[in-house]
Amino acid sequence: MKKVISLLLVSIISIGLFATKHNHTDEYEVRYVKVKSELNKQYQEQLRNTQLWQNFNYNNPGWFVIFNEENQLPHRAFGEPIYTNDLISFLATNNFSLPNDLRLKSEIKNDKYTNKSYVQYYNNLEVIGSNLYAKFSQNNELIAFGLDVYNDINLSIIPTISEQNIISFATTNITNNITNVVVSDDLKVLAIPTYRKYDYRLIYEIKFSTKIEEGPANYTCYVDAHTGELLMRKNSVMYEVPPSGTSTVSGEVYPTNPYDPAIVQNFKYLKAIDQNTNNNYYTDNNGEVVLPSNIGTQIRYKLEGLYANVETNGVTPDIYQNLTANGSVLFTNSNSTIQERTAYWAVNEVHTHLKNIFPTFTGLDSPLETNIDESGSCNAFFDGSSINFYAEGGGCNATAKIPDVVYHEYGHAINSGRYNSGSGMWNGAMNEGFADIWALSLTNSPILGAGWDLVDPTISVRRYDQDRKVYPQDLVGEVHADGEIIAGAFWDTYLNLNDMNQMLDLFKYTYDSGVDGADGLEGTIFTDILLEVLYADDNDANLTNGTPNDAAIVSA
Repeated sequence: MKKVISLLLVSIISIGLFATKHNHTDEYEVRYVKVKSELNKQYQEQLRNTQLWQNFNYNNPGWFVIFNEENQLPHRAFGEPIYTNDLISFLATNNFSLPNDLRLKSEIKNDKYTNKSYVQYYNNLEVIGSNLYAKFSQNNELIAFGLDVYNDINLSIIPTISEQNIISFATTNITNNITNVVVSDDLKVLAIPTYRKYDYRLIYEIKFSTKIEEGPANYTCYVDAHTGELLMRKNSVMYEVPPSGTSTVSGEVYPTNPYDPAIVQNFKYLKAIDQNTNNNYYTDNNGEVVLPSNIGTQIRYKLEGLYANVETNGVTPDIYQNLTANGSVLFTNSNSTIQERTAYWAVNEVHTHLKNIFPTFTGLDSPLETNIDESGSCNAFFDGSSINFYAEGGGCNATAKIPDVVYHEYGHAINSGRYNSGSGMWNGAMNEGFADIWALSLTNSPILGAGWDLVDPTISVRRYDQDRKVYPQDLVGEVHADGEIIAGAFWDTYLNLNDMNQMLDLFKYTYDSGVDGADGLEGTIFTDILLEVLYADDNDANLTNGTPNDAAIVSA
C-alpha cells in the first residue's frame, strides 16, 4: 500500500485538474502572494530526509508528508491512526517546534472525523495565514496534521504610520466615491510566502465600500503599518461573471433558463398575512397554507417567506385576496415579473438542497434579501448579506431569470455562513468553485448560466464538459477561472462515480475540513482539498491502505 500512497503523492505534485475558460479581473485587486505554490519534487524529498521527519517516521511508521516549503514543516502529514489526548504535547514530543501562543479557531465534528484548527498569535496579535491543523478519528486517533506556523517572527508591533495616512494608502487609485471606511482596532501580523521563507509584516486592516464597473464593491485591505505598502485589497462582493381556509400559492417560473418553456410551480415557505390580525403564516413545502381565519378575510401574499425576500427597487411583489375554503393564489405578470418569481422559487430550491446536505445548519434559515433588476447588466453578485441580480440589458437576459445563477450566488452565502464554523471562505477561487458546485449538484448539468445571452441560446457562463484546462499551466490568478479547476474536479468525480449523492458525500466531508488560504495559494489549497476528498472517501481513517474510490477521485 505504500506504493499506492507514493503514487498518490506523485500525482499530487504533478496533478492535473480540469475546468473551462472564463475571464474577469478586478482592476483594484492587490494580492500579497506573489510566488507560485507548486511543489518541488526534489526539495520535498530533501525535507523528507531531514532528521526531524526521519525520527518521526521511525517512531510512527506508515506516515507520509507534504511539506510547507516556506517554513520546512509538514503542511499535511497523514498515516496510520495514532491515539493521543494532547495534540500539542504529542507534536512537541516529536520535536516539532511550535509557537507559544496557539488558540483554537474552530472544531468541527461530523459522523466520521473531528477537524481542529488553531491560529497563531505573536505578542497578542493574530498572525494571518497561520494554521495548525489536525484531523482525528471518532476514536480520538490523530490521522493527519499540518503545521503552517511560524517560529522566526521578529517584528516591532509599534506602528509608525498614522491611521489617516493608512486610509490613503488603502484607497490609492480608487477614483469613485468611497464610503463606510473602517480601520480595525486590532493590528495583525501578516506572513507573506516568498521563496522558501516568509516575510512578516505588521499590518492595519481597513475596509471600505465603493463602486467598480460591475457594481458595488466592499474591499478589505492590508496595509503595512511601518512602510504604508498596500499588501492586499480584496473585494468581498462575489460577482457571477468577469447575483380556516387553505390557499395554494404558485406562479410561472423558468425552471432552467429563459430559452426553455416557463411552467407553473408552487411557492413553498411563502408568507401569508392575515390583514385583520396581522399574523403571519407560511406555505408548506407543497405551496399550501392553512389559515385559521374566517372565510372572506383579506390575506396578503408576498414574494417573501422563511428563506427569501424578493425586492425590486425596495418593493416586494404581493397579492391581496379574500380567503376561500380551498383557494388558489397565482402570481402572474399583472402583479410580478417572471424574474422575481423565478428568483423566489430558485432560492427556496437551493435552500432545500443545502438542508439536505447540512440538515443541522441554521445560519440561512431566515429570509435572504434577493434584489431583482439592479442597475447594470450581465452580472449578479453576493455582497455578504444579500444576493443581487442585474436587469436585462447589454445583450443579456435579466440574470434572475436563470435559476442556476441564483443557485451560484446563494452558494456564496452558504460559503460565507457555513464554512469554517461561520468565519467564511477566504480564498476567492475556492469560493467561486464551491459556489459552482452548489449549483451544478442541484441541476445535474455541467452547463452553468445557459440563457445568459438575449439572442444566442448556446451561450452560457461556464461549462464543465468541454474545453478543459489543466492545473498548473492554466492557473491565471483570476478567481472565477481558477475556481473552475476545483469545481471541474468535483464534476469529473461525479462522472467517474456515476452517482451525484456519492459525490456530494465527498463534498460534504471536505467542506468540514476548513481548507483555505490566501488568493495565490491555489496550488497548495487544491492539494489539500484532494487529500480531504480522499479522507471523505476513506472507511478506516487510514489513507496508507488506499480508499474505496481513490482511482476515481485522483483521476478527476
